[in-house]
Amino acid sequence: MFMVVAYDIVCDRRRNRVAKLLSGYGERVNYSVFECELRERRFATLQKQLLKLIDPEEDRVRYYELCLDCRVRIRANGNRVPIEKDPLVFV
Repeated sequence: MFMVVAYDIVCDRRRNRVAKLLSGYGERVNYSVFECELRERRFATLQKQLLKLIDPEEDRVRYYELCLDCRVRIRANGNRVPIEKDPLVFV
């Protein structure tokens, strides 16, 4: 599944830990937004790990699952627009 994960973390230390964790799951497309391609089990693991890092009284993490039809309609502007990565080819 294609998941957009957005967060609002109050504490710098927790925010940095959340960003580091998410960088292992997907691509950062904005300061506090990641796009991740995940299977159900991996998504469940990510949620559990994030719950250990955040303070639910102060922080918020939101997950948006996008279907294929919605994913192809994603539009972005600006100089930091993520680009599709070509697969690496070793010769």
